[in-house]
Amino acid sequence: MLNDKIRAILEPVAEGHGAAVVSVEHYGRTLSVTVESAEGGVLNIGAISKLSGEFSAVLDVHDLIAGKYNLEVGSAGTNRPLVYLDDFAKRIGKTARVEIRAIGDEQHTFTGKINAVEGSVITIGDKKLEFGEVVRANLVMTDEEFREILKSKKGAK
Repeated sequence: MLNDKIRAILEPVAEGHGAAVVSVEHYGRTLSVTVESAEGGVLNIGAISKLSGEFSAVLDVHDLIAGKYNLEVGSAGTNRPLVYLDDFAKRIGKTARVEIRAIGDEQHTFTGKINAVEGSVITIGDKKLEFGEVVRANLVMTDEEFREILKSKKGAK
C-alpha cells in the first residue's frame, strides 16, 4: 500500500529529529502526514516546519506520487489517531473513541478507556473489539485529563 511505503520512507527522517510518524493519508492531490514527539507528545511549529521541508525533499527523491501534490504535516494533538495495534497497547488507561464496521443492530462506535490489548483484541471499557474491524479510532481528552494538564502547567510557573 502506498501509505505504508511513504511511512517507511519518512519514519527514519522523523526519528532523526526525535519524532515519530503517526499516520500517512494520501487522498486526491494531498498527502497528509501526522507526527508527534518520540515520547508521544505534541511537536511545536518549528519542529513541524523542519520535518515538512525534509519530508518534501525525501519524497521528491523517491517520487512515489505521480504529478503535483500538496504535503500537509501536522502534530497529532490531543485527539491523536490510533492507526496501528501498538498505538492502543502504548496507551492503555487512556480514553479512546473507536468506530468499527456495523454488525447487525449493534452500536458501532464505542468510547471508553483502553483496558487491554491481547493479540488482536482491544478492550475498550467492557467491550472486546477485533482490531481488524476498526474503521477509525482516536484518543479523546476527558475533562479529568484536561484538568490535570492545567494543574501541571500552573505548577510549572
